[in-house]
Amino acid sequence: MLVGVCHGLIGRLLGADWRPVGVTLNHTGPDDPSPYLRVLGPAVTFEQPRSGIILYPSDLEAPNTLADPRLRPYARQFLQNIAPPPTSAFTDRVRQVVEALLPTGRCSLEQLARTFDIDPRTLQRRLAESGEGYSSIVDSVRTGMARRYVGGSKRPLTEIAGLLGFSSLATFSRWFRGRFDTSPSTWRNRQM
Repeated sequence: MLVGVCHGLIGRLLGADWRPVGVTLNHTGPDDPSPYLRVLGPAVTFEQPRSGIILYPSDLEAPNTLADPRLRPYARQFLQNIAPPPTSAFTDRVRQVVEALLPTGRCSLEQLARTFDIDPRTLQRRLAESGEGYSSIVDSVRTGMARRYVGGSKRPLTEIAGLLGFSSLATFSRWFRGRFDTSPSTWRNRQM
């Protein structure tokens, strides 16, 4: 519910045409997700580690036409008092965004770079500086999501394949077998 309220507030500030990169919800999706899709848009994913709204950096830079400049110092002080200290490394933020983008089918290097408002080559360079790469991060995030979805939920494997960004169950099954040395259904049966 809080995500829906925040989505509505952001939409009022940024205009009717605004769409987030994604909306993640940490609870199980309903049998009929149409109310969620109607309110939050098509980029909603369920059973995520955390609930939230993923914005483009340009959304954060958009002017607030409702702002009162006299309140700016008070708002800044309030935000400084409640904001957690920046502790997550760049690669941790990249992992979080990859996890949110995979189910949308838009987890390309270019989309990821756009999310951080940097050039794709800059993204690759910053990841390389920390000993990571785009492909290795996507694979690592997929592996974690596969463990969670295949072993911890009753979602159909076809749906899980889509959530992990695969175009078909066969492609997902080949990838899964390469990571876990068994089929997804066999692995799921062992976990239950």
